Amino acid sequence: MPSYPPRAQTGECMTDQPGRQEPRSLPEGLRYFRKRTLPQGWWPWGVLPVAGLLVLFLVGAFGIAGQMQRQTADAVSETLKSFGISGAQITAEGQAIRVRAVAPEYAAPQIQMLAASAACPTWLGRMTCPTSVQVTLIEPGSGRVLARAGGASEAGSQTSAAPSAGDTGRSGAQQPPIRAHDFEFQSTGDAIVLHGEVPSEAVKQRLIEQAGERFSRVTAKLVETGDRATDQYELATQRAVFVLEKARSGHARWVGGRLDIQVDADSAARGSLRQAFNQPQFAPPLGQLRIHEESAEQDCADALAATLAEGPVTFERGNDRLTDAGRKRVGALAAVANRCPGQLIVEGHTDNIGRQSDNQALSLRRARAVAVALAEHGIDAGRMRTRGVGESEPVADNATEAGRARNRRIVVRLDAPPSPSPATSVSTNVDCATGIDDLARRDALNFETGQSALDQAGREAMDALASILGRCEGVLFIESHTDNGGLQGDNRSLSLSRAAAVAGALEERGIASQRLRTLGLGEDLPVASNDDAAGRETNRRLQFELVDPAALPDAADCNTGLDSLLAESGIQFRVGSHDITDDSQLVISRLARQLQRCPGPAVIAGHTDAMGDEIDNQRLSWRRAREVSRGLSSRGLQHVALYPVGFGESEPAASNDSEAGRARNRRIEVRVEPQSPPAAQARACNNELAGLLTPGAIEFDTGSDRLSAASRDAVTDLAAVVKRCPGSLIIAGHTDDVGEADNNQQLSWQRARAVKAALVTAGVRSERLRAVGFGEARPVAVNDSSDGRALNRRIEIYSAPGK
Repeated sequence: MPSYPPRAQTGECMTDQPGRQEPRSLPEGLRYFRKRTLPQGWWPWGVLPVAGLLVLFLVGAFGIAGQMQRQTADAVSETLKSFGISGAQITAEGQAIRVRAVAPEYAAPQIQMLAASAACPTWLGRMTCPTSVQVTLIEPGSGRVLARAGGASEAGSQTSAAPSAGDTGRSGAQQPPIRAHDFEFQSTGDAIVLHGEVPSEAVKQRLIEQAGERFSRVTAKLVETGDRATDQYELATQRAVFVLEKARSGHARWVGGRLDIQVDADSAARGSLRQAFNQPQFAPPLGQLRIHEESAEQDCADALAATLAEGPVTFERGNDRLTDAGRKRVGALAAVANRCPGQLIVEGHTDNIGRQSDNQALSLRRARAVAVALAEHGIDAGRMRTRGVGESEPVADNATEAGRARNRRIVVRLDAPPSPSPATSVSTNVDCATGIDDLARRDALNFETGQSALDQAGREAMDALASILGRCEGVLFIESHTDNGGLQGDNRSLSLSRAAAVAGALEERGIASQRLRTLGLGEDLPVASNDDAAGRETNRRLQFELVDPAALPDAADCNTGLDSLLAESGIQFRVGSHDITDDSQLVISRLARQLQRCPGPAVIAGHTDAMGDEIDNQRLSWRRAREVSRGLSSRGLQHVALYPVGFGESEPAASNDSEAGRARNRRIEVRVEPQSPPAAQARACNNELAGLLTPGAIEFDTGSDRLSAASRDAVTDLAAVVKRCPGSLIIAGHTDDVGEADNNQQLSWQRARAVKAALVTAGVRSERLRAVGFGEARPVAVNDSSDGRALNRRIEIYSAPGK
């Protein structure tokens, strides 16, 4: 062991650890020394910054929390007062709200909805502030709890089942049956007359008092029935009085669970009237508001033009398929058109690239595609007329790409009503039909070769035809046909353009568009052989038929004829595809001819066999139904709204164990929905179901068909009503327009099936229920807001038409 000199005599490394050997001496240039330091204490100075921050946080939190509670309570109070609900006790715990008010029990969901919608000022702008709302409604005098919403609980309060509208205070007695109560209110100035049925004297007095608060003169002609009314009844009476007060005069009618109000008002009052009609305190409106005003037409025309100025309706290049942006623009147009009176004209325009005839045909197909899309958004197909203008009306120079882009456009405008023609004696329809046949036999209705423009003789024939129709009553059916020269699709477009040209010429001569129905069937239904020139000339024809509206078939007769046609000649598709075979195009034309005479909307239902995946089959069935709907629309079927639905393999007509059975199951069904109201018992059932299916009653997990826990409880109440309803029922699923249309349709069908399964579990027989998914095709509100989209995501249950 080498010895080391003492540390004091060398410049060596130092160690502070006792018992450890000292290292060897280092060379002079590598020596270092360690400086010893003492740790500094952190108390108390180190804690001061932390304590200061904590104090600031607590002061700010309590101050902000108190301010937020006051703002939330004040916002809820102001919101309720603005809808006539005053005197409510409002307690705020943070952003959680408790409301205690004196009001009828049916008002609990509406008060909860109003309170939840209250907005407070924030640094991000005005935002909804309540995070939860609990509502307790108290009976005046007794203090008895009538109803709760949002899970509110009060220790010691008396709880009892809330009676239905008109039966408050009848505790302990057997409840009378629920039935529909219709009413009709008329107002002029400060006077209102109340006609109709009321369930009880209490409801009658309450209604008279409500009307007396808004009108100085109230005449009540109300009949007590002694029965209970649906929950929607008193909400409808309140809405009617509330809206009529804001108009110069008006008329409100509640029949079959639907409230329709027609008013006369100044243009300036239009906004307040619509706002009053759509107030959430009355629940979503089940009906329509019509406003008659001098400047309504001009305001609508300006709004349509402004919507198109924000962006054009765009299509895929060279065809009539709308792009995603084009569909969004059509939705915006529909939101405006729904508020407009009268008829609409949808015009298609193109640039001058290509043949003139092709451009004219393409412009008409695009106009038709827009009309179909508008009908899917709820615009009555009978209100719309389409025109294909082609390249004939440019708005810019076609020499530049920018100019051509401006010329490729869709125009939607109001159709000016024709000026009244001088009074003439009305001829019998036999004389009229004879005159029309004579005109057609003279071959006077001629077109330029390959074009849809009438020649000089054709225009003169239009004068004669308009003169005949001016003396006659009835609906004129116009069919245009071609020979088989050229492509099948081009021939169909040309024939439709010619039929539309005839209708347009008649409208220019004062014939109302509602009296004209056009079809373009191309080469599909020839009356002679196309093998020789004479046969081809015979097939190039226009057919006219004048029909008394009273002689047109009703929905039941239409459905019988449609069933017979489809049983004789089903619509076939290519294997695994939604492409219609060439032979079945003839069936589509025959189907269009029958539907042209039918009333109301028609449901196109697709079905498949059980081969393959169930979800894939449902999607394929819907796409096939949609293709049939497009085929009918491309032939000019305009006055009937078409709704494609897909049932997949869920409703087989035969066993899937054999090829013959599977072939029967791969089918298309077409059903016209009756326009007449259902029988009294079914109507009462529909009203009761509608009263239970209020917004939020049936909810699903986002993007799923899984029922929420609360909704599963609601199904039990629905099942009790459904068991009492007569016949079969439809369970219809609906979505908003977010996402792809086929995904929305599939989700709506799956949700309808989930409700059906829950009802079957609750004891309803499966064979009485039919689940249908309409996707985004039948909105009840505009999809441009979260509230509108929430209303469109819904389940409806009603008696099956014709059952």
